[in-house]
Amino acid sequence: MWIDDGRLKTIQEPHADAAAVERLLAEALGDRTHPHDAPERCPPCQQPLVVRTLDHHAIRMCPSEHGAWLTADDIRRMRALAAHSEAAIRRRRAAFARLVVAAGGLFVVRRQVEEAIAPYFVPPAVHEPAPVFDRAAPAPGTFAAVPVKASAIDVRDELAYVVDALRLLDDGIENRLAVDTALRQPGDAPAAFAAFEPKQREFLVQLRALTVPDRLAGFHQHLVVATEHQIELYRAFATRRAADSAVDLKAMLRHPALVTTNRELISAYTVFKKVYPELDTQTHDAVYGRLSAFDIIY
Repeated sequence: MWIDDGRLKTIQEPHADAAAVERLLAEALGDRTHPHDAPERCPPCQQPLVVRTLDHHAIRMCPSEHGAWLTADDIRRMRALAAHSEAAIRRRRAAFARLVVAAGGLFVVRRQVEEAIAPYFVPPAVHEPAPVFDRAAPAPGTFAAVPVKASAIDVRDELAYVVDALRLLDDGIENRLAVDTALRQPGDAPAAFAAFEPKQREFLVQLRALTVPDRLAGFHQHLVVATEHQIELYRAFATRRAADSAVDLKAMLRHPALVTTNRELISAYTVFKKVYPELDTQTHDAVYGRLSAFDIIY
């Protein structure tokens, strides 16, 4: 049987399946030369056929790769190779599926084991996020004031914004400390949050209403986002306290709202330092002290 080079190469592909091989052989058989008329020359170009090794088997091929003459043995061998290749692919796919299932099972088991043994081998403090700020916040009422005449902030609208934002932060800090104290005490946790929320939302409204200079827009946005998430954190804390009076703020350390609040406040500080790299000590302490006091963990 004469088979053209295109069909022959397709059959010889490593991933050719048995059905594809059968279809191509059937197409070739449809326009075959009589079995007893084995050609000596290539039908398209009339060059003498040459013997070449294909998949460790000798067949007669056109030297210009127009096709090859296949015997009955060649066809049986190609069918067998295609069937073997298809079976091998199915085995590999099944093995891969079993591997995925096994890996998923091991991952689940590993997490369960780690969670079970971690308290015995790793101190609890290792699992707690590190404080965002590296110095304890001063007590409310003792924050440094921005030295209006001596501050390194020498752009008028920027200095005015910083003074107003820090004045507002004093109120936000007072609200935060009040609800924090209330929720640490025995009592009605939802009522404590209900007293805190409108005050802190009013602080948020006033914060958003400030005129923000372009260079401090990032600083301002971080403060806004930190406040929004702080409110949500205390809402979640109050809900848990209402259900279980033994729950304390330490149990909320990994709550997304708490993590986001911490991150946004340190980002605000980072932006501020980038805008004013040569900040005077008093202005720095005025900003740093309030941000660290506004943070939930300090």
